[in-house]
Amino acid sequence: YLKQVNIYGNGTGLKSWLKACTTIRKVTFDCPNLEQIADSAFYACTSLEAIQLPNTVQKIGEYAFNGCCGIKGFELPDSLIEMGESAFYGCNSLEHISFSSLLKNIPSNGFADCSGLISVDFGKNVETVSDGAFKNCTNINELIISNTIDSIANNAFNGCTGIKSLMIEDHYNSIKLGQNTESDLNVGLSSSCPLKDVYTGRDITGNAPFHTNKAITQLIISHQVTTFPDSTLTNLSQLSTLSLGNKLEEIPSFEKCINLQELTIGSRIKYLPDFSKCLSLNKIIVSSAKPQRVEMDFANRVYANCTLFVHKGSIVFYQTADVWKNFFNIEEYEAENKATELLFEQDMIDIYPNETFTLNPIVVPFDANEVYKWESSDENVVTVNNFGEITAKSVGE
Repeated sequence: YLKQVNIYGNGTGLKSWLKACTTIRKVTFDCPNLEQIADSAFYACTSLEAIQLPNTVQKIGEYAFNGCCGIKGFELPDSLIEMGESAFYGCNSLEHISFSSLLKNIPSNGFADCSGLISVDFGKNVETVSDGAFKNCTNINELIISNTIDSIANNAFNGCTGIKSLMIEDHYNSIKLGQNTESDLNVGLSSSCPLKDVYTGRDITGNAPFHTNKAITQLIISHQVTTFPDSTLTNLSQLSTLSLGNKLEEIPSFEKCINLQELTIGSRIKYLPDFSKCLSLNKIIVSSAKPQRVEMDFANRVYANCTLFVHKGSIVFYQTADVWKNFFNIEEYEAENKATELLFEQDMIDIYPNETFTLNPIVVPFDANEVYKWESSDENVVTVNNFGEITAKSVGE
């Protein structure tokens, strides 16, 4: 029986003459000009265990390694630019995959049914993950979406029943997650994934990509995010930790998150909606020196049992502010970073005498201490209070 094949030559393409060779175990190459692996080149080579493509290969065709269930380790060549549909479908012994620095798209069903796959490194160039790309990869337990990826299709990770942790890396560009997922319970970024911990570092476009994930216990929205990612995330009855970043300005109500224990509130949120039914709260961290407006009182048991943590230098403001002053325990904390810069939305504003305007700058770095002192260079022209609210007094600059 044929067990090993050594391929030599100067050609640029490899045809599918080894297709369905079920006895072959090892393939080696001495092909300095090889650029393309043909469609179905090693299709159903079920005993194939070891193969290393040369670093000249730019394209792997459709179904090229489909059903090669003996391959445990496979290094994609750094030269790879294109991969065909279902290229590694059913390679259920494959454990790790790292994507090359040139490949931009992971094709439909590219690694579907790779049930032994444990980890995926998307690298620094992948931009799109196509439909069903990692469908039924049941052994992946942590998913890190690199900040170069800007689109993930519906069903890309459907059936990945081991994924409990999702991290979408920070970036200022948004990422598109699926389409109208509320109309079909079997689709979406993470349908059937038993997510527990979610970190999102980017704005998300797409309709309710997390609507099927009801078991999330920790949700962290980073300081890069400007819009709350998915309104269905407010229906998480098991959510215990919620962190809202410093670029968010509006958030929905979390009244259904009845097991919420720890809440971090970003500094630019204009007002807090209803948290009155979050009776398990025991720790609230606020990032703004100015007490934010609250739509509805917290429960009395929260005022009694929850500790409110405020930036050092701002405690006096909270001790006298409506709602916030009701907390029995208010403590100050020292931010890890100091502010190095304030970014304003306006270069200049025009206001008339007796008019007011509130400055609401973005602090850099985003997690820096937000307690700073406002001063006017000429109080005959304009005054400013502790919270950046300016009042015009007379004509001037």
